Amino acid sequence: MANNERDVRGRFKVHEDLSPIQLKMIVELLDNGGNKTEACRKLGVPRTTLYTWIDNTNWQEEYKRACERLYKVSLAKYMDKLDKMLECKDNRTVMKALETGLRLNGYLNTNLNVEQNTTETITIKLIDDSNNDENEE
Repeated sequence: MANNERDVRGRFKVHEDLSPIQLKMIVELLDNGGNKTEACRKLGVPRTTLYTWIDNTNWQEEYKRACERLYKVSLAKYMDKLDKMLECKDNRTVMKALETGLRLNGYLNTNLNVEQNTTETITIKLIDDSNNDENEE
């Protein structure tokens, strides 16, 4: 069951079933890359307790929402950097930024081979990975 209620500031309310230490554990796991041993040591929580929390549906839902928020923030930063790359004077950098942006958004599932010669002509070739696999067999 998703918690879509908001507080007086318009922010989503956290699960009232989760304690402050459980919420801290979620933040710690996200901050340290998911290292459970380190998170438990830092917060003074036994690993067996953490695994009990992980089995809890409310904890799982809150952890998933926290991961999604982190992903959205990271994606926004990444897209900002790609936008800056598009302003670059080097055409290869621009093309690689475009390729990455297209791939990230699911519009490109092949590799691009971007070549630039001294006359500022850019050659772009789509490389179909599936054909390469068939040719190798």
